[in-house]
Amino acid sequence: MRFLGIDPGYSLLGFGIVDEESETFSLVKAGVIDTSSQQDFNQKLVIIYSSLSSLISEYKPDMVCVEEIFFGKNVKTGMKVAQMVGVVKLAVLQKNITLVGITPSEVKRLIVGSKGKHPKVQIQNLVRMLLRLNEIPKPDDCADAIAVAIAGASKARVCRVLPKQL
Repeated sequence: MRFLGIDPGYSLLGFGIVDEESETFSLVKAGVIDTSSQQDFNQKLVIIYSSLSSLISEYKPDMVCVEEIFFGKNVKTGMKVAQMVGVVKLAVLQKNITLVGITPSEVKRLIVGSKGKHPKVQIQNLVRMLLRLNEIPKPDDCADAIAVAIAGASKARVCRVLPKQL
């Protein structure tokens, strides 16, 4: 099965596409959709939507896993990231693909196997090892998106079904 992981952000949206066969993962493609040069927020949404739609059409994931956002002090930025997540979900659901929301703590638990507070670099190193890569993918948004895809695959395996929304 093919999984697309999304790490949403205000200027950089990380994505990672992994294939899983017999609980072994291989990296297909990873990167970021960079909207940092855009001043107009609405244009950022258009870029996210069109870029993600193209990725989905080209790589045809079986499931898309989106990291759920949490924000504390900067509510204004959090609301804009939430709008971006809405655009991501629209692009996925229009293609009739299973969509999974996954929290940062679920990503850590599903990759590390425990509920402890693991530093981001530890998760990234485990992702590097799972995919047999020489180094951690950069930037962090990209590595985080790959972790989201792998955790989503694990969550789907635990649920043993792929309903439209887990």
